[in-house]
Amino acid sequence: MRYEHYVVLAVVFLCFLSSPVALAQRNTNQIQKWEYKLVTCDPKAYAITIDQLGQLGEEGWELITKDEASCGYYYFRRSKRVEAKQVKKQESQQPTAQQCLVSLDNAPTIRGLQLGLGVEEIIPLVTAERKYEIERKREKAKLAPGYGLWYSDFSINYSITKESQQKFVGVSSFELTFFDDRVVRISVTYRPEVEKYPSWTIDEWTDKVSKTFSLPAMPNWELFRDKMGRALKCKDIEIETRVGLQGTPIPGRGSYYYPMITITDPSYRQVQEQRAKLDQEKKQRDFVF
Repeated sequence: MRYEHYVVLAVVFLCFLSSPVALAQRNTNQIQKWEYKLVTCDPKAYAITIDQLGQLGEEGWELITKDEASCGYYYFRRSKRVEAKQVKKQESQQPTAQQCLVSLDNAPTIRGLQLGLGVEEIIPLVTAERKYEIERKREKAKLAPGYGLWYSDFSINYSITKESQQKFVGVSSFELTFFDDRVVRISVTYRPEVEKYPSWTIDEWTDKVSKTFSLPAMPNWELFRDKMGRALKCKDIEIETRVGLQGTPIPGRGSYYYPMITITDPSYRQVQEQRAKLDQEKKQRDFVF
């Protein structure tokens, strides 16, 4: 009789452990884990937007504090359990990343500037003073530490001939990097558009570049840590977009962010590194004391 009594008690106890009340009590005793997120404000609005807040709320984020002393540091948190569900949902909804298959032969051309141009094709564009500087740089670059690599920047107003300036309307300056006297990197900075205000954001500028040159859409571009630039690696080339802060604010409108684009043929790096390695080995062999 006593044995049957214990069996009944055991069954009742097991039923209690599996009841909703017991499960709820066990869940409340678990340690709550949080994930934290830092969000910066929209530089044009000087505050986080309602759309941003709505999206973060949909993802389970809760605003816990704000840095009142600056444009924007908003601190959010969400439960780890929410995070796991949200991430899984977002991953299923995210489109597959589009691979950039642009080859060197099909690299974007900007105002006649393209990768692979010889230095002799650039010289006719520049003033006599810059021609002398180019000749000096290319001669010096043959030695260490350049091993064939050198660059020169060109202001449209002061470095380019009057006859050539027409093809660079809207451009403030450009920088060319040469390796063995061939262009391996092009960086173009555009003039501020006073009539376009607020000025470019990095996402607006990247979207325009991707559409103009038929490149993968903006979400496929990697965002820089400072959130002022994006990068895209293609089959043979690398492309970067960036917005830079103009030094002098526009009167009555404030700061202006001007757009830039950089296109690089990265194949020269391996050759340059090999030359540097061979030169170092030679120095070690020839070393006497």
